[in-house]
Amino acid sequence: MKCDSCGFEENARYFNVLACDFTKQARECPKCHASFFRTNIELIEEREELAKKLTMQLVNAIGSKDIEQARKYIDELDLLNIQINNPELAKFTELIKKRLT
Repeated sequence: MKCDSCGFEENARYFNVLACDFTKQARECPKCHASFFRTNIELIEEREELAKKLTMQLVNAIGSKDIEQARKYIDELDLLNIQINNPELAKFTELIKKRLT
């Protein structure tokens, strides 16, 4: 998630939810404390994009044999997948977990 005011970018969980309804959420930036709105569709799209980035970082960590970092990426992906509920991502992380043990 990225703040519209200061440009701070971090995982959505760091931005406090100020209010929400069925279509949008008001969030607060942890850096500048500005509030901004995101539609639920925008939030899902941002989370899916983050999942793609984390997946690529996971593949790179495995390629460089950084198992500890790979496990951290898997944990991040698992938490993210609770929100986006992507069955393919769940299968992928389970497969990688098995290969890393």
